[in-house]
Amino acid sequence: MTDLSPIGQQIQEALATSLQREPSTIHPENHLRDDLGLDSLVLFEWLYELEKAFDLEIPNEDLPNLQTLGDVITYVEARVTPPPLPATSTGVPPSPARSAHTKAAPGATRSRTKSGLASTDSPAINNAPVPSTPRARTTGKAEKPKAAAKGKGKKQ
Repeated sequence: MTDLSPIGQQIQEALATSLQREPSTIHPENHLRDDLGLDSLVLFEWLYELEKAFDLEIPNEDLPNLQTLGDVITYVEARVTPPPLPATSTGVPPSPARSAHTKAAPGATRSRTKSGLASTDSPAINNAPVPSTPRARTTGKAEKPKAAAKGKGKKQ
């Protein structure tokens, strides 16, 4: 029996569940229709499950190339496995970019923890009142200054 990657094992187990068989009886070289007996409906349901499980879309144009379990495993692994990161001069891959919601506030101090970067915001930033700026009322029309329009032509 061939050793499968974690993705391959997950795909094999999903197929075994669909076919109500033991995963050990299903091998990458098995033809989906001829060896495993998948009809169109079961095949499409199984592929839909894989799309949901791996958050990918399998276009209809790619279906003729998916003849064996091994074809499906190779296809999914190529679209799910991230490409290798380029090594830096130290031989350690660069750390992934942090998303906007994990950025520390300006002036915050950062320290390393077991799980990664920790950020401690300074109290001045956390307790500072947020200045409010009044917004101009907009109606979509150009408005004339009212005081200047009324005062024209009248003598007091």
